Amino acid sequence: MRPSPKKLRALADQLDAAPPEHFISWADGVPHYSPLLDQWTHAARSLGALRGSPVYGDILEGKHPRPTARAIATADKRSLIGYATYLFRGEKFCYGFHAGCHADGSLSAVLRRFADLKAKSWFS
Repeated sequence: MRPSPKKLRALADQLDAAPPEHFISWADGVPHYSPLLDQWTHAARSLGALRGSPVYGDILEGKHPRPTARAIATADKRSLIGYATYLFRGEKFCYGFHAGCHADGSLSAVLRRFADLKAKSWFS
């Protein structure tokens, strides 16, 4: 079941309220994340993100700028899916990547933008 705009915004608020030391901890050089990241992943996946997309491919090839909280806030559906996928897959290539996305507000921006688009019925 897809989360409502209200639930997406509530999770975004929780992410913003979580201090960095509660979002990530390290053990033997490996990050351990708060359950909030699992909730973010579940929400994004349930909305059809976290999959290959032309925008994701363009980001990797340098043809499209990397996502920022500001760019995410105004993204269309196609770009938002690519941005969410980039944020999700970034950890695969760089331990701690999600901590940086939490700190710069990108993770919560994705949820808020999905909520905005869902409220406009861009996602059914």
